Amino acid sequence: MIDLFLLLLNHELRDRDPAGIELDRIVGLTADDWGLYTTATDFLADALVLATRTPMRDDARALIAERIGELRGRMEAAPKSARWRLRSRVGRRIRWYRVVEEVI
Repeated sequence: MIDLFLLLLNHELRDRDPAGIELDRIVGLTADDWGLYTTATDFLADALVLATRTPMRDDARALIAERIGELRGRMEAAPKSARWRLRSRVGRRIRWYRVVEEVI
């Protein structure tokens, strides 16, 4: 998660601009793939909690929270594909991910 924090601190969320984090690209991918959307939103929720527990300056914490909020908001508001909507009906009842071992 530290990698995510550093990316969010050092790069703005932008549309169609490779100089920043390409928000439109992330939103497009997650609007088409329910599994990716679910994994990403779960990860961002965990990151937000961890940011409150990680020692850092208050302004850095606020910027991380702001950018996570913006990213999640755009992902939630984006129109979803038919494939996404169909898979969302199944929801979490059927696993959509491969279990991997966490490297510490």
